[in-house]
Amino acid sequence: MSSSSPPSLFDLAKQRLMKDEVRAIKALQSVPPFLVPPLMTEVISSRNTKILQAIVQAWPFPCLPLRAWIEDQQAYPDVLDAALNGFDVLLDLKVPPSGCNLKVLDLRPDFIKTFWKLESSNEPCNSQSSSHSPSSGEEKPSPLVLKLVTDLCFGDACGYRVLDFLISRIEKGKVLPQLCCRTLEILRMPTTYTVKEEILQNIHLDCVRELEITHSLKLQDLHSFAPFLREMVHLNTLQLRPFIRNPCVTWAEQEMDDVYSRLTYQFLPLKQLKHLFLSSVFYPKGHLGQILRYLDTPLETLSITRCLLSQSDIMCLSLCPCTGHLKCLDLHRVILTDFNPEFFRVLLQRVSATLEYLDLGGCSISDSQFTAMLPALCLCSKLHFFQFCGNQVSSVGLENLLRETLPPNQSRHLLLPLPLECYGGLHGGVHPGNLQRYLTQLTLLFQEVGPPTRICMNDGFFPYDVIELWFEV
Repeated sequence: MSSSSPPSLFDLAKQRLMKDEVRAIKALQSVPPFLVPPLMTEVISSRNTKILQAIVQAWPFPCLPLRAWIEDQQAYPDVLDAALNGFDVLLDLKVPPSGCNLKVLDLRPDFIKTFWKLESSNEPCNSQSSSHSPSSGEEKPSPLVLKLVTDLCFGDACGYRVLDFLISRIEKGKVLPQLCCRTLEILRMPTTYTVKEEILQNIHLDCVRELEITHSLKLQDLHSFAPFLREMVHLNTLQLRPFIRNPCVTWAEQEMDDVYSRLTYQFLPLKQLKHLFLSSVFYPKGHLGQILRYLDTPLETLSITRCLLSQSDIMCLSLCPCTGHLKCLDLHRVILTDFNPEFFRVLLQRVSATLEYLDLGGCSISDSQFTAMLPALCLCSKLHFFQFCGNQVSSVGLENLLRETLPPNQSRHLLLPLPLECYGGLHGGVHPGNLQRYLTQLTLLFQEVGPPTRICMNDGFFPYDVIELWFEV
């Protein structure tokens, strides 16, 4: 005798409905609202896209959190297409169908599945989900105002399905839904300028928390996008990593100053910005002040990578009010050979109480510069990650670093270059004998400061020789 319970009458009814699309779609008009979510589960499990499209058009709750049902990610594209087709029909209606209470189609992947909370008694849930049954003929259904909540990506990722849906409606001259996007990515602009403007104008810009721009920029792109940035008043993370097309050839210096002044002035209302990432050649050398001067709210993360910085840029970085409480500073591949270490010492002193992550990899810092900044670096008591590969440092400098920055009872992850004394082999490479002597010195040093939990020699992961150390509590 089997210990498993026999299927309930409701389960049997669901299975039968799935075999008859016409009957199932017709039955949606009379199904009690609290039974619709379990029906949705059955429909998605069976991948019946026609019934799914009809459920969207008859959804009795204000919000449809579509991703809450998706367990098999391979099924999501088909489910999304069916849901958007049903949503497309609703957008063309002036009044909602009888029993439909949908206001928001939510496509966020991190939506917590607590929207409906069906009890074992199968009682209707306490939401605005009851069917429309006006008590008098005077009440009329309100016009449809529909919102689409999704992370939007202008690029060639899976988000293209949503983007194609919006572009298709624009090309047909149809109204767009209101758009609410926590994350907005502009990886590439395959659409025309008019289409881009219309989509951006339908986004509730005060909902945007993360913005990433990585596509190739033209001068008119910067001009046109600046007003939209100003409206993102709750922006928390901004990543600007595009390549400006031939800035030195097509832009005059005065024109360049005007463009960056216009764009960075939009930072003024961004009072909640905490994480700023600048990469590639977003701005030319000498313009860092124009970017940071409007950010009066302290940043937690500042990443400036693969850029050229001038002495004035370093001074601005050291003294700007927004950089005084950094937790993460990333200057990876920023050439600092000629910078004044005094400015960097000031910066490290200012952030010594908060800095947790510091990446100075590939900066070509000299041994004398490192020696000058080391006392300030040793003040950073919360630093748990330090990347310093690709710099020219002596064994004495690295020994002082390890002695002064490894307090007991604290985890540290260090990526350090081999010291200058290890080189001198064939073609200027690592000399095996010199390397062995340095490792012996490290062994003696670890007897004093405490041995690392892990140690790794790395000669291929980075474009330079690395010794990787983990000190874990």
